[in-house]
Amino acid sequence: MPAHPNPPESGGLAGSKLILGFGFLLACALLLPFYRFELTPDSITYLSIAKQYTTGYFNEAISNYWSPLYSWLIAALLALHVPDILAAKLICIGAGVFALLALRELAELYPMSTASRLGMLGAGAVMLAANVFEITGPDLLFAAVLLCYFQVILDLRFPARPFAGLYCGLLGGIAYLAKGYGLFFFGAHFALFCTLHWFTVQNREARLRIVRHFLSGLTVFALIVLAWMIPLHAKYGTWTTGSTGKFNYRLVGPESSGYPHLWELEAPSSEHAANAWQEPPASRLKDWNVFASAFTLRHEGKLIFRDSVTAVRYWVHAAPLLAALILVCWLLVKRKRDRREWLFPLLTIALFTSGYLMITLEQRYLWLTGLLLLWMTFYGLDRCLQDRPAGHLRVAIVCLVALSFAVEPARVLRSHFRQDRSLFEAAGQLRPLIRPGSRLASCNDWAGSAYLAYRLDARYFGTPWPTAEAYEAARGLNPDYAGQPPATQNWPELNGKLEAAGIQYFLAWPGCTQPPAKSSITAASGPQLLSVPVQREQVQK
Repeated sequence: MPAHPNPPESGGLAGSKLILGFGFLLACALLLPFYRFELTPDSITYLSIAKQYTTGYFNEAISNYWSPLYSWLIAALLALHVPDILAAKLICIGAGVFALLALRELAELYPMSTASRLGMLGAGAVMLAANVFEITGPDLLFAAVLLCYFQVILDLRFPARPFAGLYCGLLGGIAYLAKGYGLFFFGAHFALFCTLHWFTVQNREARLRIVRHFLSGLTVFALIVLAWMIPLHAKYGTWTTGSTGKFNYRLVGPESSGYPHLWELEAPSSEHAANAWQEPPASRLKDWNVFASAFTLRHEGKLIFRDSVTAVRYWVHAAPLLAALILVCWLLVKRKRDRREWLFPLLTIALFTSGYLMITLEQRYLWLTGLLLLWMTFYGLDRCLQDRPAGHLRVAIVCLVALSFAVEPARVLRSHFRQDRSLFEAAGQLRPLIRPGSRLASCNDWAGSAYLAYRLDARYFGTPWPTAEAYEAARGLNPDYAGQPPATQNWPELNGKLEAAGIQYFLAWPGCTQPPAKSSITAASGPQLLSVPVQREQVQK
């Protein structure tokens, strides 16, 4: 990234880190009461693992699928007697603060007017607030750690910065502990950008410093990865960095029927686990090779096309004016050096996205790229307005661009307003009826039932047959899947399954087919049938 002779303007932004962080915290605190109910199956798993850490069931808590950092941080708050859902939300809010401050530091890498930086940070705060309350999980934590890493690796002063390699390796290791994808991304990105820095400088001493940075960073990163591999080896008996990539790759294979736990009753993965999703075994899914045949090549092509459409759709909504700004800036900027200022962020976005294209891409995975696009957009806008006189028109343009970035976050906040409140309240109504530790199954809505079971401290065994939810997930993962849900359920067969699994309560959701009068789940000797006191408009994904 080319150096700029002029330092960035400080303006009214100087010394504003404390105000920026506190303001974001205050805004999130005001919004929290309206977004404190939502939990996804992933969120439930992280919370369940955190509880296992706090109660001393360390061997059960260690998982080769779920990265540990988010659960560790939740466990630390649980040890301070912070309520579980609140603890998970607080970690997300804290990650949002760090991400916003890291975004501010990234703005210092390029000279940018005070108005442009304020517009960027204002829009960034709205985007991050939506990220905080959209999904309770480690995705924002992962993005915040990588933004801190980008402050170092994307800086042209990287060769001269003391301990830059160690700092990058430390942050790369933390990113890996936050999400398993950090192993691939950091390894590839750090190697690529150390190489780019090496070719950028001509000084032999500077090149030697880059090599030392690379080796020291790689060493620190490898030590952190190894530190997590040791407990994984102790539990599973094999050396592994995790099974997330293998499981997700098999999950989208041409013969995959989606998540195995959605297809039948399945006991929770351990004695103190909430459900079977806590330990999804890759062995349950059939392995496949993209180069095995023309069919598998076409299948991979469908995956890449589908995920590329998802990525482009997200970018269009997250940064609607980016394409126009890139075109205008490319035409206006005359020097090749200035054009190369786009290279590092664009390469980062391309590399980060590429690893997801071969499996399944969800928009929350792209939050980091949205923040980088925000940075690029406002830098490009500032370049376009560089030789134009400052005034009300310039401020109005900056405000207009900032508002364009706030449209999608506002939509997200609106759609998630009081999400899962009905489930939260339904759990309170069912609590007097269901004893902690009880075994639950349901007629459908795996995600909603898992939510209720978690809130009731019960163990959820899933559904006795594949529901529409299972088929919808299979079609979303595997573009060649053509199965259809059965029209009717076999209740006599269900009775045998429930009795064999020792199910004590069967949750009947509105719209479920009612069991016949002679069914054992309507008899005193069988599982107790409980009607779920909530109407779900759509199944939570």
